[in-house]
Amino acid sequence: MKYTTLFLDRDGTLIQKPPEGDYIKSISEVNFLPGVLEAMPILDQAFERIIVVTNQRGVAKGVLSIQTLTQIHNYIHSQVWGAIDRFYFCPHELDSCDCRKPLPGLAFKAQLDFPEIKFSDSTMAGDALTDMQFGMTIGALPILISPRYNLLDFAKQIRTVS
Repeated sequence: MKYTTLFLDRDGTLIQKPPEGDYIKSISEVNFLPGVLEAMPILDQAFERIIVVTNQRGVAKGVLSIQTLTQIHNYIHSQVWGAIDRFYFCPHELDSCDCRKPLPGLAFKAQLDFPEIKFSDSTMAGDALTDMQFGMTIGALPILISPRYNLLDFAKQIRTVS
């Protein structure tokens, strides 16, 4: 069985989340969470597409540029063997757009690029309440990722169901 779209949060789901109020500002600060590198090939086999949706307020604050953010995303992409189909990010300040999770703007942007996405056949995996709200808003199955149930645990469960 092949699932359709997996939406993934970035910080706290794929890579270690920086301290509150801080941002990942360079490739050297990217640390994959336990199990992520093992999980991605499994998830790539299980889902037709994997899309990262991430709030990146550091761009609006001037802490990092879109060019640097793109380099970070390219690095993550290279480390997961191309399993991620696309990165979508919100570079805006709080309450200034419709793309900051939990609002659904990033999902709609993804659907413009991948018109075959059906949100009701999608899954949203993330570590925060905003990720769960994002998933519920678009009608996707929300999966909470935590140190007790990480991305590899989810991938193994998907593999046994498939």
